[in-house]
Amino acid sequence: MLRRYQIREVSQLCLIIWLGVWFYGCCVSEDSSERSIYSLEGFTMGTSYVVKVSTVSFLQGNNRLELQREIDELLESLNDQMSTYRDQSEISRFNRSSSFAPVAISSGFVTVVREAIALSNRTGGAFDPTLDPLINLWGFGNEGSMDTLPSEDRVNELLDEIGVRFLEISDEGLLSKIHPGLKINPVSYTHLRAHETS
Repeated sequence: MLRRYQIREVSQLCLIIWLGVWFYGCCVSEDSSERSIYSLEGFTMGTSYVVKVSTVSFLQGNNRLELQREIDELLESLNDQMSTYRDQSEISRFNRSSSFAPVAISSGFVTVVREAIALSNRTGGAFDPTLDPLINLWGFGNEGSMDTLPSEDRVNELLDEIGVRFLEISDEGLLSKIHPGLKINPVSYTHLRAHETS
């Protein structure tokens, strides 16, 4: 059974794929009466996905296989960068480390982190990409469910360890933390650039 946290990730992934296909569709100016709908399916993040494409001729033969390959490669790349369910993903390695040393991350992850920090600043912290310890404390993360409510002391302790003030990204795209326990949560999937999904 999927946990709420996984359902949120899958929902966000579906939105990203749908937006990418929609943006592509906006670029096609053919008569809509001649369009066909094609389905592309696959597996990712412990579940399946379906992409529906309405087009005139794009998904014929090798084009269909090429689009399927590009979707699968994009999803694999996302998982390798930002899935906390993969031990060797960039985000998992960063989260496990207690080092303050800057680390190089992929350009897509750089964009996501920069946008997440900017959104956190614009919302006065209402959006916070560093809530992973609290998410796990309340039983919604990848560390499993909780049996008892967390203590107020433990919540306050974690509140002192989170916030984008502890996260830095250099002009060169090097990511570092100012607090050793800082972790980034994977909600950042939603900030993927549209051209990465087209």
